[in-house]
Amino acid sequence: MFASIIVPSYQRAKYLSDCLASILNQQTCNDLDYEVLVVIRRGDKDTELVVSQFLNQRLVPVYVNHPGVLEAMKVGVSASKGDIVLFIDDDAEAPSNWISAHCSYYINDTDSIACVAGRDILDAQIPIQRFSFGRVGIVTGYGRLIGDHCQAGKARQEIDVPKGVNMSVRRRFIELPNQLSGSGAQIHWEVYLGLALTSRGKKVIYDPNVIVHHHSAPRPVGDDRKDLSLEAVFDAAYNFSYAFAKFRPWNQCFPAVVYWSLCGDAAAPGVLRCITRWGLKQSWVCWYIAMKGRFLGLINGRRENVHA
Repeated sequence: MFASIIVPSYQRAKYLSDCLASILNQQTCNDLDYEVLVVIRRGDKDTELVVSQFLNQRLVPVYVNHPGVLEAMKVGVSASKGDIVLFIDDDAEAPSNWISAHCSYYINDTDSIACVAGRDILDAQIPIQRFSFGRVGIVTGYGRLIGDHCQAGKARQEIDVPKGVNMSVRRRFIELPNQLSGSGAQIHWEVYLGLALTSRGKKVIYDPNVIVHHHSAPRPVGDDRKDLSLEAVFDAAYNFSYAFAKFRPWNQCFPAVVYWSLCGDAAAPGVLRCITRWGLKQSWVCWYIAMKGRFLGLINGRRENVHA
């Protein structure tokens, strides 16, 4: 089996060095080999310098001309040769058995498993989602997203949504979106990929023993994880509802709209979250932007719905 590891990287040279050191020193068996493709934005000299220090027969630098993680991933996938494609963030480090742990799921499986997701151990633990009931990476029928890929104590299970920092996919099943809003990290691309796979009857498996250490490095200016700008709210709302509407049946859309209107999530809050996190005037503006994104995503997703 031959695997391709894709590492999109932009302006995080300090972290990339540790990431490459970890994935270029994997312990694999004789019937498993791999390559590492670092996708570099043209003009990012610091990233080029780090990559030049690791060049060997496994490492392949690939260049992308346009911003956004999806564009980088598509370029990386196109240049890759592996039957299995692994994705890891440039601010993560993998233990020496990481590739073997992912690929072990595919060796004896007859195509039912399309994707494997693992746990990312964060430097600082984040609160567990309330009422997740032990589930990981789930999109409920009423439009709630449960993440918790980073939480300890979760069991191995079938899920809906992997997490891009630690995942692998059979190459022939990879479906990356073309219509997401925003640039940079392009939130919820994993929701699209996961729902695309499960809508085809393929399994996405979460294994908490397949780990990476995730440092959650700062993102470039304008693409911060904690940025609750109205633009970021719109992007999150649109991208999630677009994926939901495209891959879920129509009868789940109405309860989802009710849930999004009232509760939403941290990235695209509903009215109750807005009131607690924003000033009264700002909260209504935020809610309006979130719902505008939700409805536009819903309309466009329904136009492309796979169940239609």
